[in-house]
Amino acid sequence: MSSSAYDVLTEKQRQELSSMTHLLPISIPTIETYGGGSVRCMMAEIFLPKK
Repeated sequence: MSSSAYDVLTEKQRQELSSMTHLLPISIPTIETYGGGSVRCMMAEIFLPKK
């Protein structure tokens, strides 16, 4: 998840998510500002089948 997404989570949300997985917030300001997406959007493109 991006750092900006992580920053808006409440402490309770962070605890809930952390109990299920390891959170690794990363800074991606260029993608979020100019690409209009976030980590989820970047990953979705990788796994699409070739046409």
